[in-house]
Amino acid sequence: MTKYGRFEWDEAKNAWTIEKRSIYFKIASEIFDDFQHVVSPDPGHHSEKQFRMIGKTQDEVVLFVVFTLRNRQIRLISARKASKKERWLYETANR
Repeated sequence: MTKYGRFEWDEAKNAWTIEKRSIYFKIASEIFDDFQHVVSPDPGHHSEKQFRMIGKTQDEVVLFVVFTLRNRQIRLISARKASKKERWLYETANR
């Protein structure tokens, strides 16, 4: 597990995300600073409550991130570039 400020993540999952999706969790954490982000509960069947967030990084890349809150930390679970529909949801919410 890696801790970065108010964030944490599994380093093996981060390495997989970098290799498969070219997204670093450290960069994905930037969307939490996007005051126009869109967040909602993840309705999946999980043992802990998870959330979905769509937001922009400092480089204006729109990402889709799944996270949970654990021990006063934001634990990143998944990150990828937002789909066309997700980018549309983000833009529509911010009109």
